Amino acid sequence: MLTRFPNRKIIFWATVDAIALACVAAIRNANREADALVSTTGGDKASIPEIRRPGTPYVGTYAFFPELWAQDLLDAAEKMLRKEQVPPRIIPKNQAFLDARNINQYYPG
Repeated sequence: MLTRFPNRKIIFWATVDAIALACVAAIRNANREADALVSTTGGDKASIPEIRRPGTPYVGTYAFFPELWAQDLLDAAEKMLRKEQVPPRIIPKNQAFLDARNINQYYPG
């Protein structure tokens, strides 16, 4: 994509942060940082330094914060023990799109 379409702007969305970081490396190797944007899902801590980097094409990652799921699961387990209704799907309360504007709010650096 980067070499085949040299005069086009390109947006990359990756399913995990590791692939997004690989996209950023490819973008830099092709000298196309001004022409590309990268986003992903996951919120892996490995992406934080890149999100903080000025001028990066990595605009951000949608974070699910699995390290915070315990309370949601414990609340559901407690309801189950009391024989209360539990939704068929539990959606984590803590989710956010992390970008350069808010990364320090979630991961002070």
